[in-house]
Formats: sequence, structure tokens, C-alpha cells
Amino acid sequence: MNQHGLTVWISPSLDTLTNRLKLEKDHRPLIANLNDAALKTYIAEKISEREVFYRQAQIIDASGDCPLHTIEKKLYNAQ
Repeated sequence: MNQHGLTVWISPSLDTLTNRLKLEKDHRPLIANLNDAALKTYIAEKISEREVFYRQAQIIDASGDCPLHTIEKKLYNAQ
């Protein structure tokens, strides 16, 4: 992906992801039947499995909760 464009990894906290995905469980079959603790564990495992790929992004926002204008500023500074 880095060869074809600019890549950005916005990395919200585990709690933020868990809270967001709790609201989407009806639309996500893989997590539909998980209780809150199991959902948090599932998300942590997936992040751990995928982090090696995510870390290859050209821009990484570790706060995960930054506003769009902050991302845009980082994008323009990266070019």
C-alpha cells in the first residue's frame, strides 16, 4: 500500500475500540455473541496479530482520537 499512496494508522485505545464496537455488534457476526470482557480480549488479540502491518504506515497517530484537521496537517507535512 505504501508504494501506491500515503498510509495512515489511527490507533485508538483498546477501551475506545471496545466502546465503539459494542455499538456495532449487531452488524458484525464475529463479535455478535461476545460479552464485554470477551470483546475486549478479542480486539486486543486482533491488534496484536495485525500490529506488524499497521506499524508500516507512513503516518501513525498513536492518540487515536485526534480530529481530522490534525490528520490533515500530518498528511501535508509528510509530503
